[in-house]
Amino acid sequence: MRQAQGPTLEEQDAFIAVLLAQPSVANLLANTRYRVLAIELLENDEKTGSDLPAIPLRYGVQVYDYTNSRNLELSAIYPDASRLEILSSARQPLPSAEEWEEAAEIVAREEIFARHLLCGLLTVYRPMPPFLERADPTGAVARTLTVGLLSAPDSNLRHQIVAVNMVTQRVEHFDTGAPPGAHADPTTCGIPPFYCPAPRRGTPGQLWISWPTVNPVWELLAIRPAASSGREGSGLEIRFANYRGKRVLYRGHVPVLNVKYAGDECGPYRDWQYEEHCFQVDGTDVAPGFRWTNRTPVTSCSGSDAGNFTGVAVQTTECELIVTTEMAAGWYRYIQEWRFHRDGTIRPRFRFAAARNSCVCKTHVHHVYWRLDLDLRTAGNNRVEEFNDPPIIGGTNWHRKLHEIKRLRDTGRRRKWRVTNTVSGERYEIIPGPTDGVVDAYGRGDLWFLRYRGAEIDDGGPSGGTEVQVDRYVNGEAIDDTDVVVWYGAHFRHDPSEQGPAECHAVGPTLRPIQW
Repeated sequence: MRQAQGPTLEEQDAFIAVLLAQPSVANLLANTRYRVLAIELLENDEKTGSDLPAIPLRYGVQVYDYTNSRNLELSAIYPDASRLEILSSARQPLPSAEEWEEAAEIVAREEIFARHLLCGLLTVYRPMPPFLERADPTGAVARTLTVGLLSAPDSNLRHQIVAVNMVTQRVEHFDTGAPPGAHADPTTCGIPPFYCPAPRRGTPGQLWISWPTVNPVWELLAIRPAASSGREGSGLEIRFANYRGKRVLYRGHVPVLNVKYAGDECGPYRDWQYEEHCFQVDGTDVAPGFRWTNRTPVTSCSGSDAGNFTGVAVQTTECELIVTTEMAAGWYRYIQEWRFHRDGTIRPRFRFAAARNSCVCKTHVHHVYWRLDLDLRTAGNNRVEEFNDPPIIGGTNWHRKLHEIKRLRDTGRRRKWRVTNTVSGERYEIIPGPTDGVVDAYGRGDLWFLRYRGAEIDDGGPSGGTEVQVDRYVNGEAIDDTDVVVWYGAHFRHDPSEQGPAECHAVGPTLRPIQW
């Protein structure tokens, strides 16, 4: 294992300082109250034939200006901040851990909450939605974050979610106990919440892994969620995965994650996949955000929300390399794994849990979407085929897919898919998981085959809703004998009346080598 090259956290901070000192930026922020929320490597993922990032590096820095209620997106070349671009908008970015902590401190100064928080009768937690978007009569949107206040089991205090205006630093209460799109009822489900500060978005953390150390069968680059790509992050990201010296996966990640409640009792929510949450990993730190362990990590699936580490756990068994992380989005807890078997099988897995709140007591469906750029030995020359038994075309079980297409799982036909390199013959099957669910109108689809485009590393973001937007990329392009990307969706329905409020379920496909 070796740490990947790239700016350190200290070098990132120095770059931010240089960027903020640029005259055009300094003039915009003069005499204002502002906060740096995130830094992000900007990439379009155009393939260069190299496993190294394109030079020069271009970073985006997100700054919120409270004085003028505006979001500033600054982008420039690292490290000298040349070729600076500035975009000012009223868009509300997701809060950082530090910003939410300030909101929680404002709540704690309220006389009606102060002593109850001090005595442990109330506990603050990060709820959903993370912020409110409401325009005042002038059309301006004041920065307003939400803070949950969970009452102790033996107290008679009200469970509620309040809103904190970060401009005026005033706290707003709701007659219903929660803002629109959420609930704060006496009944709650999930595990007791534990707050652990998440690293800032963009915090460095990449590790080259070779396993086994001697004569490795797997070599890959793992990227921690905080440093992952995409508009809202993409979880524990795998790049440049080689099996027995040949490329299998150019990139594997989760760009889209959302939740839909029955009857819209809460939400729906489009989640984010860069906020790391602590879990218990006993071992040795091998790079920023990476810890090697010979014990199975203890996540929130165990019933505890606490931990001693944020980042990625690296574990090996006799037959598998396993990388694991835990993420948070409000009260949700997401556990992501990539399992690489000695025989070449890849098992991406996603599990769902939650800290105590009222919404998850209600029936809801989690939708998770992997983006899998399978480059079997080479980037091009991909052929896609689908298996059905009984057949749906003639008398053959396998048939080719020639153009971009969306498909649904069909257990009655034992449906699966395979991708083949038409020149060298390498082949992988994509086998649906038994718990990957049934798509509904909100979930949109189970699987998409698309022609590779470097600008399509996520779904482009929601347009008027929270649903996945991969359909916008299906425009009839030929995919036979080209570079193909697979989007795979799983849909887990959680009905607490049937399954209990805190069960932790896993979904995900299996990628299996057939010819290698």
